[in-house]
Amino acid sequence: MTLRAMPILPNGAKVPPIVWAQGQGYGAAIRASAVTLAYNSQQVPNPPKTFGELLTWIKAHPGKFTYCKPDQGGTGDYFVVAAIRSVMDTSLLIKPYSKASEAAWPKAWALLKSIEPDLYQNGYHPDGNIPVLNLLAKGTIWMGTAWSDQGLNY
Repeated sequence: MTLRAMPILPNGAKVPPIVWAQGQGYGAAIRASAVTLAYNSQQVPNPPKTFGELLTWIKAHPGKFTYCKPDQGGTGDYFVVAAIRSVMDTSLLIKPYSKASEAAWPKAWALLKSIEPDLYQNGYHPDGNIPVLNLLAKGTIWMGTAWSDQGLNY
């Protein structure tokens, strides 16, 4: 029996072939929500559109951004992954795992360490996704990472 990855999602054809290939013909993982930047539009009329722009924004607005602990919420984990991806060859992220991908990690750790003083309370990371939204709702921070569904519902 031969299985082929057949995009049945409306935008499935836009999924890179390598993603379909990683599913080995069984499909591709999808999620109904996505990690987004939640922000106060009164304080942030022109939000960053790239990770590089976000880093610049964080440096320019000390104390007004944070993300949750990576082991306490997916949005914090995603932020760290975005930092790693921003300084490495993303072709190393495909299956099977490549030890060579770890060569860029020290650059990512240095990047993350460099923005810690510019995060909320000099690097405070809340225990979970909802506490980030609480800080945003109180006006304590102006921007943070959030799941799209949680941000909309909150």
